[in-house]
Amino acid sequence: MAHAATHIGADRADASVQESLAAKCQKNGWLRAGGYAWQDDPYLEDYPYDIREASSMEELRSFFRRGNWAIRQGVVYRDLAFVQQVDGGDEWWTLKKIGDEGEPGDWLAFENCSFGGLSRDRHGFNDLIVGMSAASASECERLEYRLPMLDEPWSLMTACSENRAGDQVECKILESRCGDYAVKAYERPSFDGAMLEISDRASRALVFHDGACDSIVSASGRARDALSSLIEGSRESDGRSRSEAARSRLRSLRDASSEARESSSAINPPSNATGRNGKARS
Repeated sequence: MAHAATHIGADRADASVQESLAAKCQKNGWLRAGGYAWQDDPYLEDYPYDIREASSMEELRSFFRRGNWAIRQGVVYRDLAFVQQVDGGDEWWTLKKIGDEGEPGDWLAFENCSFGGLSRDRHGFNDLIVGMSAASASECERLEYRLPMLDEPWSLMTACSENRAGDQVECKILESRCGDYAVKAYERPSFDGAMLEISDRASRALVFHDGACDSIVSASGRARDALSSLIEGSRESDGRSRSEAARSRLRSLRDASSEARESSSAINPPSNATGRNGKARS
């Protein structure tokens, strides 16, 4: 089987991450010592827990594109971990880091994913991973981590801001673009939930905002609905403008044509026009 060390960064994940994940794997029947994969022949259990660390989204995608991973091979990225459950397969036990005690409880297992096909789709792969990392632990448990696909992949950043108590709080920020609009969903240090802002990319004018979103992930879903309305409204407005312009042009042409006919009639009376006696005018 392939080994992660030959394909993704030279460094293994931090020792505490390695140890806490290995301990967490003892709660998974496919990954634990003496698990399902080795019940028929325990002497074949010679696969170590080998967890590597991806330093970028592209490095993570490259890791999954390699394929043919040995069981217990894994990779961490941001606050996510993926551990292969099938020898030479594509079934990744997916976990989110929720603690820093170096214990199995540091990890929340919430999903089983296959990345063989998805890793070839840069946009879709990005949005899936960003959504998992942006989502809260409870959203991951409910599998509510999906982000709507817009024109550009979502980016996830963090920023430290001071709350009203004077404490530094790390806040997450999601950004993307759709057509003529820039989309931003962000956490605020002194408020629960998240703020959604949609602005015009050309003028940077704010065209929509909602400060009552439960999270930045739910705000992204709100953005999808708002963008649909904005884009449809823009199309209707453009349609009305084009229609009104067309009607104005048509009226102008009709007026010009009418004026031309009147002028022509006054200067050159029609040859078939008749007088009061019914005889043709000479």
